[in-house]
Amino acid sequence: MQIINHWPNVNEISLPVLVATEVIAFLGEPFTNEKEAKAFWLECPSTIIILNETCVVHELDSDLQQQVLFCINNPEFEEVLPNGYRILLAIVSDDGAGCYVVLPSSLDIGGVING
Repeated sequence: MQIINHWPNVNEISLPVLVATEVIAFLGEPFTNEKEAKAFWLECPSTIIILNETCVVHELDSDLQQQVLFCINNPEFEEVLPNGYRILLAIVSDDGAGCYVVLPSSLDIGGVING
């Protein structure tokens, strides 16, 4: 698992490069350019949580559990990514800050939630 609380670059995302590139493209979709996206993330910090095949939510600290469960249960958007991944976005504040969860499509959500 990886947690990122800032605008990332491709090299720091612990996913295959093609998937990481698509994650950044998804993050930037609402904006006209990367400069605008980075400015928004400075003003309204969001969180990217990258889950792997072995993640179990109840093993995470309670704040992180709540973020993951909220995003899984209340996604505003869901997008299919390359190499069998997907990204979920839940808006978590009125200013538009979000929680993004990136996970393998093969990951059993029920198993993630219930262990």
